This record gives sequence, C-alpha cells and structure tokens, in this order.
Amino acid sequence: MITVGNVGGFAIANRLAGYVDPNKLILNGLYLTIGSAFYLVLVSLLGWVNDIHVLIFVILYLGCSATAIANCSSLSMNLHPKAAGSAAAVIGSIQIGSGAVGSAIAGTVPDYPLTMGLCMGGLASISLGVFFYNLRYKFPSNI
Repeated sequence: MITVGNVGGFAIANRLAGYVDPNKLILNGLYLTIGSAFYLVLVSLLGWVNDIHVLIFVILYLGCSATAIANCSSLSMNLHPKAAGSAAAVIGSIQIGSGAVGSAIAGTVPDYPLTMGLCMGGLASISLGVFFYNLRYKFPSNI
C-alpha cells in the first residue's frame, strides 16, 4: 500500500507536466506533505493513532512528496540541459545519501508515530524553506 502513494504521486506529476507550472506543483506538494505530517502529529497527540492512521499518513506523505520530487528533478536537469545525465546522477546520489543519513538518524530516535510525524514534517518544512530561498535569491525570474 505504501508504494501506491509513491507511484500515485509520480503519476500525478506526469499527468500534470506541461499543464501546470512545475513550481506550483512543487509548492502544493510540499504544503500537502507538511499537512499530512500535521495530521499524524494531531492524531498522535489526541491519542487516536492506530495502524490505519499511520498508513494514511505514509500514503499521503509519499504521494505528495513524489509530486514535488519529480518536478524538482525536472527543473534541476533543465538548468544544465547538455549535462542532464550528470545532473540526474547527482540528484540520485543526493537522494541515496540522504536516505543513508536519515536511516542512521532514525535508528537513534524513539519509534513512535508522533516522532515520525514531527521528523518528517520538520524535514518537509526545511524543504519548503529551501524552495522559497531558491525562488527568491537564486532564480528570482521564476516568481
């Protein structure tokens, strides 16, 4: 079921490519990702959390983040069209390296849905900040 969220997000990104501005898809994907993390934090704090709530969170989080990731990758490769293969390799390396670091960190924190929601929501918020920074200072013509 977890794969459904990820594949669904990439399928949505594929369908909307060319029709919707990639920056809007990234922004909406990040907002919805943060919203899904807020959902898990809220049900955890209210004591309502169960396996279904965690599954809903993971499907939503992965689906929304996949939409953002697909468009981020596309925009990144468009920055260097003559070296798109190298850009894709760097993106993949960053994703794998981030997964390795994230896995090491995840092994040190308590294994609770609240912790997962806070960590993943925090990382999505950092991504949103980086996105806005890049729009404002690195690529102001995209605003």
